[in-house]
Amino acid sequence: LGLCSVLIRSRCGQLLRSDAGSGVHAIEQQPVGRIRGACCCNGRCGLELPDNLRAGASGLIPAIDTVDKTSEIFVEFNSGNEEWADELYAELLPVLCFVMQGIPHFLTYGKILAAERLRIELGGSRETALAATEFGKACVRRFAKCLGPLN
Repeated sequence: LGLCSVLIRSRCGQLLRSDAGSGVHAIEQQPVGRIRGACCCNGRCGLELPDNLRAGASGLIPAIDTVDKTSEIFVEFNSGNEEWADELYAELLPVLCFVMQGIPHFLTYGKILAAERLRIELGGSRETALAATEFGKACVRRFAKCLGPLN
């Protein structure tokens, strides 16, 4: 397994999570065939989701802030509607690119985006989190308005 891959074993089966670099490359490089019964999923909030599915991923481990949108892409892709899944992904891509600029950025702005979409007040941030800027918060509010409420 790669450096940034984790094999999780549970009573429900095995899950191979890969967050290494380019998701598609990471999916292609996983020795899933040698891991009996493992499902290979990529994280990264859904970045490269349609191509990860094309490369053989079973799915993704979604982020709460966009779980409704990435789930819809996943369902459409697996229903044979790849072109529509690509269009939905293209609409979501600016949000994913903004949120996934790095782990500190994701932890700060992904949390704010989830709170905005859930219409709940953000409780606070850990000390190690990136300090949210007014510009970043404005971007998140714009994305949340575009994405709509998360139910």
